[in-house]
Amino acid sequence: MGNSEPSKFSEKEELSLDNLEDLIRTASGLGESGVKELSITELRHMRDAFQTCETAISLVRRVSQGWLDIVNAGVEAKSRGNVSSDSEISALIERLPDILTSTSPKRGSNVRPLSVSTTGVEHNEKLERELMDRLGSFLGGKPLGTLSELTTPEAKELSEKLSEFERNLSITRHQCHQVIDSLQDEIVQRYKSGEVRADEWLN
Repeated sequence: MGNSEPSKFSEKEELSLDNLEDLIRTASGLGESGVKELSITELRHMRDAFQTCETAISLVRRVSQGWLDIVNAGVEAKSRGNVSSDSEISALIERLPDILTSTSPKRGSNVRPLSVSTTGVEHNEKLERELMDRLGSFLGGKPLGTLSELTTPEAKELSEKLSEFERNLSITRHQCHQVIDSLQDEIVQRYKSGEVRADEWLN
């Protein structure tokens, strides 16, 4: 990825999930020598692209964990024959926005949350929407408040899907961290060596 691809990181273009996965493979295949061939501008834009993607992934991962907790709580309540399981699930759903972020508006139990409040947080909104759409597809287009209507087998199947989704997000997030660390280390090294001036690096 030498001088042939600087345009990919020179604009504020938001990456899709497929683009991100391709970029992770490309960045992981660069190696130490490949990273050193990148210009400081490429390094910065590539790092920034991964950071905004990582933030979006983290936000959606928190939502998936919240949904998983709700589904598992419902399964456990029904397995105990708890007649109040529906009200317990509704209470958990009502609390979900507050659990995810203190700045989220409260939503009713029949509203399917599509995103998390990210006031003041720079992230890849395109990637967040794509991931939230995938997460929402597990409910088959139904609102989150209908979880209490699921049979135990249906709830267990949904739990497995959510668990796999969350695991995959964790893997991708970890890969982003590795790339970010590698790029940031190279940026800092160039600053320390004098290859990049302090004022240029800070800008």
